[in-house]
Amino acid sequence: AAIVEDLLTLARRGVQRPEIMNLNQDVVLDYLQSPEFDKLKSLHPHLTFEVDLASNLMNMKGSTVHLKKTVMNLIINAAEAQPREGKVAIATYNEYVDQPMSGYDDVQEGDYV
Repeated sequence: AAIVEDLLTLARRGVQRPEIMNLNQDVVLDYLQSPEFDKLKSLHPHLTFEVDLASNLMNMKGSTVHLKKTVMNLIINAAEAQPREGKVAIATYNEYVDQPMSGYDDVQEGDYV
C-alpha cells in the first residue's frame, strides 16, 4: 500500500519542487550506501542483492525525496517477498517509448529513465 501511495504521489502534477537529478547517483546509490540498507541486508542474510546501474543513465526531473522513499520501499518489499536464498535485482536503464501508451496513466512518446 505504501508503494502505491508513493507512486501516486509521484504521478500527481503537484510534485513539490521537481529538480534535475541522476537516479543512480542521487537515489539508488544513496540508498544502497545507507544504514537502512545495511540493516535490511542484516535482516535478510540469505538474500543476494544484484545491482546493474546503467553507466550512461540520463538525468531526469523529479522529487528526490519522493523517489528515494519509493526506491527504498520497492527494495524492502522485494526483500521481504523473497524465499530463502533469493535474489533482489536492482537495475536502471534508459528507455525510448516510440508511441504513446495507455494504462493506469498515459505515457507519451519520448525518452525515459
